[in-house]
Formats: sequence, C-alpha cells, structure tokens
Amino acid sequence: MAPHSKHSAQSKQKIITPNPSKRNQQAFLFGIILILGALIYSNTWSVPFQFDDIRNIVDNASIRNLSNISDIWHANNKTRFLPNLSFALNFALGKEQVFGYHLFNFSVHIFNSLWVYFLILLLLKTPKLKDKYPEETAFYLAAFSALIFLVHPLQTMAVTYLVQRMASMAAFFYLGAIVLYLKFQLESKRIYYGTALGMTVAAMFCKENAFTLPLALVLIDGIGFGFFTEKWKTLIRLLPFLLTLAIIPVLFYGIRGTDDLFQKMIPVTFAKALPRKEYFLTELNVLVTYLRLFLIPIRQNVDYDYPVAYSLLEPKTLLCFVGLFSLLLAAIWMLRKNRLVAFAIFWFFLTLSVESSLIPIKDVIFEHRMYLPLAGCVVLLATGMFYFLEKTSSFVMAGVVLVLISSTMTYARNEVWQTQVSLWEDTLRKSPNKARGYTSLGDAYYFRKNKVKALEQYQKGFEKSLALYKSGAAVDQEFANTYNNLSAVYSERGDLDRAIATLQTAIKIFPSQAYVYDNLGFYYIKKGDFQKADESWKAAIKIKPDYAPPYFRLGILRRNQENLKEAMELLLKS
Repeated sequence: MAPHSKHSAQSKQKIITPNPSKRNQQAFLFGIILILGALIYSNTWSVPFQFDDIRNIVDNASIRNLSNISDIWHANNKTRFLPNLSFALNFALGKEQVFGYHLFNFSVHIFNSLWVYFLILLLLKTPKLKDKYPEETAFYLAAFSALIFLVHPLQTMAVTYLVQRMASMAAFFYLGAIVLYLKFQLESKRIYYGTALGMTVAAMFCKENAFTLPLALVLIDGIGFGFFTEKWKTLIRLLPFLLTLAIIPVLFYGIRGTDDLFQKMIPVTFAKALPRKEYFLTELNVLVTYLRLFLIPIRQNVDYDYPVAYSLLEPKTLLCFVGLFSLLLAAIWMLRKNRLVAFAIFWFFLTLSVESSLIPIKDVIFEHRMYLPLAGCVVLLATGMFYFLEKTSSFVMAGVVLVLISSTMTYARNEVWQTQVSLWEDTLRKSPNKARGYTSLGDAYYFRKNKVKALEQYQKGFEKSLALYKSGAAVDQEFANTYNNLSAVYSERGDLDRAIATLQTAIKIFPSQAYVYDNLGFYYIKKGDFQKADESWKAAIKIKPDYAPPYFRLGILRRNQENLKEAMELLLKS
C-alpha cells in the first residue's frame, strides 16, 4: 500500500466524497440520532439543579454577568473556563430556568454522537484501515457506534446532570479536533488543521482529561497512517498539538504552589484524596467496574461507596490487574490483526488515564468520567459483534435490538433524576454507608421546607456513622457534614444543648474538621458561653490556619470585648 502522502489531492477527494445514496444514508442516520436522542431525554427538560449544580450554577455569583469575563475566568479552575462561560450564557438567556441548561447539554451530546460517527468513518478510510471493511460495512460500524454512544445509560450523568457538561464539552472539542485532524490528513486542507488545533486548545479549558488529546492524535496518526511513516513530517505536523500539553500544568501551577507536579494538576476541591498508591490500586478495580457498567449497565449510582484497595495481592485487585494487563497486550497484538480494535482499547486506557491512574482525586469513581472513553468502547462492541455475526443483515438486526434496549434503560435512568429526593433515595439504597446520601437527601427535604423529614435523614446519618465508629470500621469523613446540618436543625428549633452535643460527638469521630469547631463556637455564643466559643474558634484555627470564618467570629468577639487591636488583626486575617 502506498504511503498516504503519495495520494494526489484529487484521489483523496474521491476517497472521502460520499455518493448520493451515501448522503441519503447519512441524512437518515442524523435524523434518527436527533429524534431518538430527543425521545430518550424527553423526561429530563425539567430536571432540577442537582448536587454540584448548586455550587457551580445556583450559587455561582460569577455567572450572573456575562460581560464580566474576568470573574468567569477566575470563578472555577481555569481549565473549566468554557463550561463556566456557558453557564453564564445560559443565565443571561434564562436565569435559573433549567430548560435552557438541559437544551445546551442535550445539543452537545447530539453533536458528540455525530463526531463519533465521523471519527470511525474517517479512521476506516486511512491507509492502514481502508481495505479492512467494505464501504457499506464501514457505514454500519460507524452508525452503530454513534447510536450506542448516544443512547447508552452511562451517558446520562454527563447529559442530565447539568454541571457535567464539563465532561461533554471537553469531549466535543476532543472528538472534533481528532475528526478535523483526520480530515486534514485525508484532504490536506489547512483549514482543517488550524481548526483542529484551535479545538485542542479549547478542550484544555473544559476539563483536565483533555490533557490526553495531543497523545490521542499521536495514537490516531499511528493507527491510521503508521507509526514510522514519514517520521519527521509526522513529528513536525504533531508538534503544535504536543505543545498544548503544557496548558493544563501551567494553569494549575498558578493555582497551587506545590513541588509535586501530579498534585499541581489536581483541582483545589480534590484536597481529600487517597494516598497515590491506594488510589492507583483502587482504580484498577474501578476500570473493570467501568467496563462492566458498559456491558451490563445496571445498578447505576450517582455516588458509589467504592471499597479502597490497599494491596495488589488482594484477590479482586490482582484479578483486575491481570485482566487489564491482558487487555493491553491484546491491543498490542491487534495492531497486526485489526487496528480498529487496537485503537478502541488504547482509547479506553488513554482517555481515562488522567482520572484513573496516579493522580489522586477525592472521589474514586463517577459515571460521567466514562463519557469520552465510551467512544472507544462502542467501537470495540461494534467490531466484536460484526466479527461474530459476519453478515451485515444480522449485525443490523442485533444493533437495532441493542439500541432499543439501551434507549429504554436510559429513559428509565433519567426518571431517577427527576427530583433531588428521588435521586438521593436511589443513591442511599445502593450506598447505605455513604455519608453524602444522608446529607443530600436531608438537604433536599430541608429546602422543600419539610424539616421533619430532613431531621429524620440527618439523624439516620448520625446513627449510621456512630454505629460504624463503635464497630471500629472506617467512617466516611463527610458524615461530619451530616452532623453539622443536624445540629443546625436543632439550633433552629431552639434546642442548643442538642446542637452542641451533636457537634461534640462529631469532634470525637472527626477531630480534624475545622468547620465543626467553628460552628460549635457559634452555638456557644448563642448560649452565652463566650469562653467555650473562644476555645472552639482557636481550635478551628489551629486545625486549619487558612480557614477564614473562625478568624472573623473571633475578631467580632474581641471587638465586643473592646480588645480592638487584636480584633483588627483577626479581621484582617479573615
């Protein structure tokens, strides 16, 4: 086979220009994607703000003024500037009406499904792959991949959960950059190259997993055109993309002053992560869980209570390691047998490498992290089905069945997101020992003005954590927030003694939570015990010297005690 560089522009144009019947096929497919997508997400248009939506949208003052780009730039991690800008655009158009936010998320998902279609179709036209499948088969492989990407239940968290447009927007620019790079390679039009480079830069300002995009382009170049074809020309062509690898580390270097490069790449909100060894070992299990969720998407959960792995020799962890390592070896072997399969496997590992390897993140598993990796999984599924079914007609029939099953499951999963109560009731059924479920369900009732049920959930969390503590089991540190909210309800009811007792219990179990001491001091003030309030706020400052509230409260106390010099010092620190 002649190297791709020897094709004339005319022959390249001939390769990628569809005939009229192919155009009709594509138009029909695009219509199906739009209609089917609208149907399976038709029950999401009024889904309320959930979970981190509150912090990133409802309580995010920076998005209130679309013209104040500086505030939007500094409001979140700078690597998430574009999603934050999109929230500001949504707010400018519809304030806090959720329909506009959902329409944006849905539209991005539709475009991403189209990107997947074009990615597979163009990849199958590259020199190393163009003779592997007939044109009709290539169309069906690409179409099936796009449809499963569209309707798979795992995608609901990145589409229905508004804040996770961070994942889908990163995927939009990620996939778009690769598609346009392939177009450039096949047609040699510079507009595609420049746009691909621009989209690569844009992806870096959506989410940190975009860090792997330049490496994905190297993978695409190698899979489609050969790793050692025109080495210097390939390097020069890829160099501008590889230089964008510096964007995310440079942005985080300005956010966090630490000597550890890995830690610099972790957002400030990920401060309570596992040690790196335990995180890496746990992620071996998580990767297998992701694959299981792709193949059998049942018992989906917005907040998994995932067990930590401490040793590679643990049976489950060792088995997962062997399985994943075997999968990687299979990908290398497939470079000679079927490069499309090799691409799919490498894509899975590469696109998860930022979040599921050596960079500890507070939450070890979230379903939205599979949004981009799913593009590789659907290709693996499509090629596997075609290999075993052989006939195109059998493949199409099986594909239709799978798409319909996945669509039904996605619609059903979206029902869980209808209210905060339904979401967190579902979560607690699956993660009964996870603190966030009790706190979030209690908060959902509290904001609905149902303080009786809110109190009930906070008390359940209190009892659950106390039982774990007494049994000697590890207690989720976020249960401290359940105690905090429980004490607030007691305080509102005028029962300061129970509010104080609740936080005193919290301190025994969670002695390093500064905000617990801070709130305890506030209750002592309400009770008139200034000495104990003073001690509580000093304890909070000792635990977390960069935590502002106790400085402020202590400063006000000193002012009331007419110690103006110390009051000013404390307030200035605050």
